[in-house]
Amino acid sequence: MTYEGVDYSRPMLELGASRLREYANRVHFTRADLAADRWDQLVERPVGAVVSTWALHDLGGEENTSKVYRGCKQALPPGGIFLNGDFIKPDEAKFDYEPGRFPVQRHIEILSELGFRNVECLGVFETELDDPTPAQNYALIKAVT
Repeated sequence: MTYEGVDYSRPMLELGASRLREYANRVHFTRADLAADRWDQLVERPVGAVVSTWALHDLGGEENTSKVYRGCKQALPPGGIFLNGDFIKPDEAKFDYEPGRFPVQRHIEILSELGFRNVECLGVFETELDDPTPAQNYALIKAVT
């Protein structure tokens, strides 16, 4: 089994390679801008799963998140699994979040519109509505191609 890390930041890729050098024969790193590049065409095949953690909210909003979701759909074969653990805007939120954080239901709608199946939220964690820190209000969303 092999793994591939995709990031735009050269220092983050170098750090990942350094920390995982023991597994260098199984880990590959690809530099790509998730919002601009066709990263889904750069990754090695076959792809069995795509896992994203605490990243997509930084892309600026629904449009760029949708681009990444579309790329995941293109990269994954039928039956491939996509997991996104990221910050969201809770439905009852009183706090004005940045555009990259939007409600779980909207994530589910976008993934469903792109043709993913079995789209569901597996959990929402550390919900804080009144005075959230930047590290609160995140969810884990699963989808299958």
